[in-house]
Amino acid sequence: MNTTTSRPARRRAATPVVAAVRVALRVYLLQLRRMREYGANFLAALLNIPVLMVVTFFVWKIVFGGRREVNGYSFAQVIAYYILLRLVWLVVENAGTVSGQIWRDINSGDLGTYLARPLDYQLYGFARTAGPASLFLAAGLVAYAGVAWVFGLPHAFTADRLAFFLASVAGGFALWYLFQSLLGLAAFWIGRPDTLRDLAWEFYALFSGLIVPNDFLPGLLRAAADALPFKYLYYLPVAGLLGRLTAAEMARAAAGQAAWVVGLFLATRIVWARGVRRFEAQGG
Repeated sequence: MNTTTSRPARRRAATPVVAAVRVALRVYLLQLRRMREYGANFLAALLNIPVLMVVTFFVWKIVFGGRREVNGYSFAQVIAYYILLRLVWLVVENAGTVSGQIWRDINSGDLGTYLARPLDYQLYGFARTAGPASLFLAAGLVAYAGVAWVFGLPHAFTADRLAFFLASVAGGFALWYLFQSLLGLAAFWIGRPDTLRDLAWEFYALFSGLIVPNDFLPGLLRAAADALPFKYLYYLPVAGLLGRLTAAEMARAAAGQAAWVVGLFLATRIVWARGVRRFEAQGG
């Protein structure tokens, strides 16, 4: 008779990658719960939409001056573009503070605290900023649907265009997060990356569709906008949703955005690895 008692099988230890993803997921969910503490700020951001719509309406009413179209945009399309732009901005701009946070962690020495923990610093930061961003996107789409229905703006979006919009907004957030991370990581070598960040913002504002749709840019500026990654932040997601891109153009935009995200991800990993070695060598 076998008298040996069976022992419960030991749980396999999670790999570092799996453990880092689990931590990031917990941080993401925690940030969603924390949004309840800032409910007033969240609602105020959404209430800006009607104010923005009124201002945009009168500004573009002057620009159109009785014309039916300007650069291929009808009046309703222009208004819809800027309202949707505002919604996407609420998402993407959550990643805009990352460079400053990384700079502070490096220069204050707080980065050492994160390095001593079993987490991936970059993935942790991404989860921390993605929580509010995803909530803004969901609530913003609901707010737009109401505004569009009342004021007769485009809102009958096909499933493929809505899927492209959601995926490209998420990709644009990741792209801007990674770009800002690179600027922040420059603090390993140059101390304060403020000048680089301000210069990048000028290009970002001009070529992303934030000021005007890229269709309005003249020849050389339009060529520059097509070559740079900033078009994936605002212009292409909104243009795709409004039907200004063909199916083939949306597919190329999705592939191009994915390539930029992968390239920037690899770049941040390389810079991070070299920067951390420098940080530890200096006793950080």
